[in-house]
Formats: sequence, C-alpha cells, structure tokens
Amino acid sequence: SWIVHSPTVVTSLNLIVQVFTEPRDKILIQTPVYHPFHYCVLDNERELVFNPLQRQGAQYVMDFDDLDRKLADKVKMMILCSPHNPVGRVWLAEELHRVAELCLKYNVLLISDEIHSDLIFSGHRHHVMAAVAPELEKQLITLTSPSKTFNLAALSTSFAVIADPDLRNRFKNILKKTHAWAPNIFGLLAAEAAYEFGEPWLEELLVYLETNRDLLVDFISEHIPALQAINPEGTYLAWLDGRTLGLGDDLNAFFAAKAKVGFSDGIPFGPEGRGFQRINFACPRSRLLQALRNMEKAVKARTL
Repeated sequence: SWIVHSPTVVTSLNLIVQVFTEPRDKILIQTPVYHPFHYCVLDNERELVFNPLQRQGAQYVMDFDDLDRKLADKVKMMILCSPHNPVGRVWLAEELHRVAELCLKYNVLLISDEIHSDLIFSGHRHHVMAAVAPELEKQLITLTSPSKTFNLAALSTSFAVIADPDLRNRFKNILKKTHAWAPNIFGLLAAEAAYEFGEPWLEELLVYLETNRDLLVDFISEHIPALQAINPEGTYLAWLDGRTLGLGDDLNAFFAAKAKVGFSDGIPFGPEGRGFQRINFACPRSRLLQALRNMEKAVKARTL
C-alpha cells in the first residue's frame, strides 16, 4: 500500500515540488548532480539552494556543516541522489543517518532518488534511506524505477514509496489531477518480469559493468594522465575531470570533434561541473576501448 506508480522519476520530482512546496520556497540539492534536479526546482519557480559535495582525493563527500547551515535557513525540501549521479558515491549508512537527523531537526521534507540502487559494485552496499532512518517516515518520499537497471526507460514506469498516509494521498491526488496516475500496462508487465526473473541477468551485468569501470579508470590513469576519472562505487556513469586541459566550456565540443565521442557536459550538473564530463560505460567493452583510444589520441595531439 506504500507504493504509488508514476510515469518517471523526473515526473514525480516535478509533481512533488508542485504539491509540497510553494513558489519561492527553498529546495536544496547537492551539486554536481543530475541536471533534472535543477530544472524541477527552477521550472516550478522555487529557489534553488546548493550544498556542494566536497572532493577528498579521488572521492566526493558531503559537507555536513554547510548542509546544517543551509537547511536552517528555511529550506522546505531536500532532494537526495542515492547512489549519486554523476560522482558515483554509494553513501554510507552513517552519512545517510546524518542527513536524516538534519532533516528531522529542521522539519525538511526529504526526497530520496534511489533509481541506481541496484547498480552497486563489489565492496559497497546500497542503504535504503527508509531503512536507515525509519523515524523520518512522516517526511520522506523514496523514488525509484526499473528503468536504469533493466534499460526500460522508454516504457515510462516508476514508483514512489511513501509510508506516511497524508504524503501518499497528496501525491496520489496530484497524479490524478494531472492524469498521470494510471500505470503503463506494457511497462508494468515489463517491470514485473524484470523484478521476478531478471536477477541472474543483473548479476552478470554487474560483473560486466565493474570490469568496464576498471578498464576506464585504469586506462585513463595509465594512458591519459592529463585527465582524472573519479572511480564510481555504483551506477554505470563515470565523472571525468578534464580541467587541466584548459578548455573551459569547450571541453565537451573538443571530445566530440577530436575524439568522436559524445559525453554529457558537466556544466548542467551545477557550477562544480565546469571542466568535467560524464561518461556512460554501460556499453560493449570493444566500444568503450575504442572511445578511450580516441580520447588518448586527441589529448596527446593537443598536448604535444
């Protein structure tokens, strides 16, 4: 009874912003982060508040002192990306519990986007926010979908998990008012089949993705030292630091023109994304290796 179907996680985010906040309310996100988080706030005329993640060596961490200050300043909602897209962090239970404590302290509604939660690499474990902090259930909405894990995005099937009856009913009402409440039958059947029969395939996929990840990180470290790949703990996305090339806002165009590879430019992910690129390595290994070799040639030609 806690599960509510919706077309996509991004649809849910927009509707949640509309029903649980008012124009000019403050909504906090942790940049660099999935760019629709920005749009669902700004397009609905709410105020965007940044709690930037901090680089510690080759890893990103949350800045809890800054988070405390920002939430204290009348923030109404926080959108959490867990696991994090694009930096690939799989948050520790201790980190999530601190987020929950601060949301309780300042009465902030927490939206936990856990769409990548099946895609976790060895040595790491996804922690469901609802399980980490059951005391937060009256101000927590969890969003997820089979679309990332099983490549079902085109079937527009996702769901929210909402323990609190009032939050759940208000979300159902906005779905009904916008005619977004009825599940896509084809997508629903595909999701059911994926969850019921897809585990052996997923186990094989995770091995393949982890090998791709290792290839990408090791190749860049050995052959393209002008770049730095942040080693993701989960997802199928890698965050590439290309700031030392000195290309500024032209980095994405450089890789497209000179290496014939198309990445997601870092700029839409927030101010901290300038000079970065997001790479999707969920592809055949031969294609990934060819892309890396193209990148190597392009970067070496520029730095000669």
